[in-house]
Amino acid sequence: MKKITLLLLTIFLFSCKGKGIQETEFTYTLSPNETYSYAFVLKSKILTITQEVDFKLVKATNDTLQLEAEIKDMKWKDDGGELEQETNQYYKDRFINRPFVFSIDTQGKVLQNLEYKSGRQGETVFDINNFFMELPAGIQKTGDSWTRLRPAVDLMFTKIDSKYTLLEIENDSLAHIKVHSELKSDDENSSFTKNLKGRYIINTKNGLLEAGELEMGGFNGFSNISGTIRIYKK
Repeated sequence: MKKITLLLLTIFLFSCKGKGIQETEFTYTLSPNETYSYAFVLKSKILTITQEVDFKLVKATNDTLQLEAEIKDMKWKDDGGELEQETNQYYKDRFINRPFVFSIDTQGKVLQNLEYKSGRQGETVFDINNFFMELPAGIQKTGDSWTRLRPAVDLMFTKIDSKYTLLEIENDSLAHIKVHSELKSDDENSSFTKNLKGRYIINTKNGLLEAGELEMGGFNGFSNISGTIRIYKK
């Protein structure tokens, strides 16, 4: 038994040797001539929501990035009934192939929320920070954590309290970040809860999300909820 324990300890130490503390610095650097395409998939026991979204840099001024977002496809799938058909028709009429604009700073803080490019105020059809996570300023080392409190894009909750931890940097270019978010309501008597736990992979060269997967949990007032959210670059 002692020999096995020593062998496992030796393997662990050897695998960690040379890796040490890694560090990086995050900032969004986008090319004005490039389209960044993402897929978003939310799956639960009762429904699946999918989105395909294209992003383009419109203008960069100092630390402000103005972007255009165009939803190329968006679907709600449940039992195939009337609600599903009406919802998908609503998506088609209001959102698909209708460009929106928004602004973030070079760390991903939302400065201007989604608006139709035509100038009308748009509905908050998706959470910008799902695709452009708010990144920390300065040099970050593996093991470092940071927190963010921001408004929630959710009918039952008003804000999201998130903690992020830099786990590792793969090939000097991909930062693996642990995510733990709690959605909160201003109503102290609300029995609704919702949390998201998982991992994002961020390209350290330009700050962009490469992939993310989150487990969703909580309570909707009647029963426990569960599901997954996957976001990935196409």
